[in-house]
Amino acid sequence: MGRLVAFVLALTLSWIGNAFDTSHALWGEVLNQYRTDNGLVAYAPLKAAMAANPKHPLRTYLTHLSAVSAPSFDSWSRDEQMAFLINAYNAFTVQWVLHHYPVTSIKKTVGWFAS
Repeated sequence: MGRLVAFVLALTLSWIGNAFDTSHALWGEVLNQYRTDNGLVAYAPLKAAMAANPKHPLRTYLTHLSAVSAPSFDSWSRDEQMAFLINAYNAFTVQWVLHHYPVTSIKKTVGWFAS
């Protein structure tokens, strides 16, 4: 009986630990902390902060996005799915720009636009 209780507890804690926060609070924190006065992403301070902190909230958020399973995604409402996809696109795009920063346009990082 003791092993069964331990197994169920481990599964429950694993599920709780892997549950995705559909409020996207980490992404909201990043956007609130690293934005310019006109509402754009402040890439220079964000890049510096990420270089200094391997557990930066953006990196954590991207890891959480990547860990979402198809069954979890399928269990969400359509609004939650759309919010996930839009926020994932935006967060990974910010990561892409940070990887190539400084750059004047994302177009300059891909394809025949790249310089």
